[in-house]
Amino acid sequence: GLAVNAEYSPDVVLRDNILRGYESPPGIFAESFALSGANDAQVLGNVFYGNITFAYGSALFAQNIVLFTSGQTVFIYGVTLELVNNVLLDFYQLRVYNSAQLRVVNNILRATTRVLNLDSGTGIELRNNILLAPSCIVYFGGACNAQTVADLACSWPGCLGLSDNIDDDPLFVNEVQENFHLLPGSPAIDAGTEPQLEQDLEDLQFDIDGDRRPLGTTGWDIGIDEFVP
Repeated sequence: GLAVNAEYSPDVVLRDNILRGYESPPGIFAESFALSGANDAQVLGNVFYGNITFAYGSALFAQNIVLFTSGQTVFIYGVTLELVNNVLLDFYQLRVYNSAQLRVVNNILRATTRVLNLDSGTGIELRNNILLAPSCIVYFGGACNAQTVADLACSWPGCLGLSDNIDDDPLFVNEVQENFHLLPGSPAIDAGTEPQLEQDLEDLQFDIDGDRRPLGTTGWDIGIDEFVP
């Protein structure tokens, strides 16, 4: 079952937790988090094992780690959602539909098939992310709109902005041990941007370790970590 289900709850704030969905068989986790109908929810600095779902309302989802163990789909349904400086690894796709509005900034997103599957009526802004997928980055209207980051263009209905996305290996310190800090020379260093958000939180001026953003000379880092030389 679910680790956390926040349904039509006011003032949802979820910070600094480790949440696991039901594990069956061993090493395969079910859904770990579902948010439905909450307005201005804040989900910050957590580690999730298993799928996550967003429906209706509005939320800021920032500086979280989500590890998918069986290639689940992330459902983003009719919600206004800001994804900022997260690490999401080995999900099947982000399924965005029913007029969802999505701002995706400074994330590391690695899919097992495609990063985004969009319906008409959705709005999306995609800036300064590392986007990794074997077959498709953006899927829209029954076809792949962009197979690689180099193919990305703001050509699908509902594209609200598109800039400075890359598809390089982020160079984590040790992914096997779930250490998602950045190695020297990581392409994520100084490749992010200061996000312009509906919820302007002072917390986002600091990374997962409390290091100030930005530390570099040209911009924020992508992901949960602001690299410290």
